[in-house]
Amino acid sequence: MNGTGQTNPDESAGRVACEQMLLRVIEPLIPVAIEYGLSANDVAWVAKCAYMREIESRLRQKLDRSITSSRLALATGLSRNEVERARHTKTIGGAPAVTKNSNALLDRIGVVLSTWHTHPTFSGAYGLPLDLDISSTANSTHPNQSFDKLIEVACANFPVAVTLDELLGQGAVEIIDNKLVRCRQRLAKSVGTDAGNTSVLDQYGRFLETASSTAAHNLMNHDQKSQYFYRMVVSDIGLSDRVCDDFASHAAASSEAFLYALDGWLQKHNSNPEQNS
Repeated sequence: MNGTGQTNPDESAGRVACEQMLLRVIEPLIPVAIEYGLSANDVAWVAKCAYMREIESRLRQKLDRSITSSRLALATGLSRNEVERARHTKTIGGAPAVTKNSNALLDRIGVVLSTWHTHPTFSGAYGLPLDLDISSTANSTHPNQSFDKLIEVACANFPVAVTLDELLGQGAVEIIDNKLVRCRQRLAKSVGTDAGNTSVLDQYGRFLETASSTAAHNLMNHDQKSQYFYRMVVSDIGLSDRVCDDFASHAAASSEAFLYALDGWLQKHNSNPEQNS
């Protein structure tokens, strides 16, 4: 609003653009929501919870004290009952609320594979993962270069045998001569079972969260030096189905090669701690 009480055209245009951005983010996900039985009210409730949590976080930073539900209701435009429900329920629509510390299957596999490719104890030249003894023994030539030591470093609170079975099930590793574990791939991929679908939802949720967090950070931070990195590739002409298939294969291969390059970079810096200071 300007000094005359009228809406600034720039503010109005920005608001409309923001609404369009939110619509473009949400609309492609609505068929998924419908597929999993969410109603329009369920989707709206998720949005209300996210909005309320952000406002509560801002108020806590500003006031540095506990915030009452009445104050939150006033700040958000939600009813007091809605605020109470959002603050005190641990579930949304009967499902566990999202937490930052979720230990999903793909998280564990991803952490193990990343550590295997970047930690100097378990990777060789150019970030290539070493073959590891299944378990360390007194007779091992390199007792620290074993799968159980890898799990201890990567995710110490997970059982070795279970994690090895998960990696074998993913096709990410193979057993050589019943004594060595060899890494076969860099990427962890979801499986097509019902449990796998849940894992896929969690995985895409993290991808989308990262993408939207990047967009929000860059939109609200005008200092270009501190903005997050992102890139987009657009074809100037339409692509045939065959070319699209070829491009998908090329992109998959290139992305894995890019991950290997990043692993090599991280391995280089991990082996030289002074460079990190």
